[in-house]
Amino acid sequence: MMRGGRIGFGAMQLPTSPSSVAVLRRAVGLGVPLIDTAYLYGGGAKLR
Repeated sequence: MMRGGRIGFGAMQLPTSPSSVAVLRRAVGLGVPLIDTAYLYGGGAKLR
């Protein structure tokens, strides 16, 4: 059985920049266990 945490960070549209790296490092430092980089959402259609 696979288990996941309750907290994740959606990074799909995070630009490639030093400030984005800082944001990701901060999230990991705060204990966020999942960084979601999937580009599969079709403009948010699957989230509606």
